Amino acid sequence: MKFTLPVIVLGIILTGCSKAPSDAEVSKNLPGAWHVVPSSAEQNGNKIIFTIAPNGNFTRHGVSSDGVHSSLDIAGTLKVQDGYLIETITNSSQRGARLPRVTREKIIRANDHEMVVVIEGIGMTNTITIQKDAP
Repeated sequence: MKFTLPVIVLGIILTGCSKAPSDAEVSKNLPGAWHVVPSSAEQNGNKIIFTIAPNGNFTRHGVSSDGVHSSLDIAGTLKVQDGYLIETITNSSQRGARLPRVTREKIIRANDHEMVVVIEGIGMTNTITIQKDAP
């Protein structure tokens, strides 16, 4: 019985610490230059760089390190809604791209210098970490 109160207090503290940031907090931190942090399975030198404007417009530039594949440029808008990062691609250098294309990524963790999102697809789940380079 003497441990009941400390356990309850610890539970409340941990619940408060793990609270996801609000949509407004994430939106406030979006503008700036970002890059995708490759997972250990993707340490192939490819780079993906984002630039996000205060109004939500973004450009993304991907460069292949193998010298065989060309770069991929896309542009569109980002918004944060109900804990998701919603990306609407309106322009792409990929031939035959069907536009606009909308994707939703669940925001797992976000602060002013890093964001972790999960892209859920058919039969797979990808976790992506992006880090801020500059405001």
